[in-house]
Amino acid sequence: MAQENATQWDLRSLTIPLQLDEKLFVFLMLAILVIVGVNLFRSLRLSRASRLGHLADPVSYRDALEKIRSSLKQWIFVPLFAWGLLASRHLYLLWGDLLVEKDIHRTMMFYNLRQLAAELYLATLVSFAAFLVRWYILKRLGKLRA
Repeated sequence: MAQENATQWDLRSLTIPLQLDEKLFVFLMLAILVIVGVNLFRSLRLSRASRLGHLADPVSYRDALEKIRSSLKQWIFVPLFAWGLLASRHLYLLWGDLLVEKDIHRTMMFYNLRQLAAELYLATLVSFAAFLVRWYILKRLGKLRA
């Protein structure tokens, strides 16, 4: 008695290799996280030196924090801007496929939307990390001004 071996595909476990633009996006997100981490490390090192009295001029400490703050302000929006560029490209290709083929399998459409949502989540997390470090710097600056 032969049994039929029915195989079911789980689309959630389907792995499609990343395209070049997606790899660049992930690399950009990692680079921004490194930049934010370096700025956080610099601010922590400066605050420690300030507490120990190694800084001769407290104005230079405040200026260094202001420089870090303005740098982080610029890096907060870069991930969302990069995601917007990536999403517009993905949607352009998806709609182009829809126009040509007239019938794209619903699974591929959902996969593309899932990929966009994952990339938006990554961009939001990176922006949030930059925002938290900037908030820490602003709190530190507020204590200096008070």
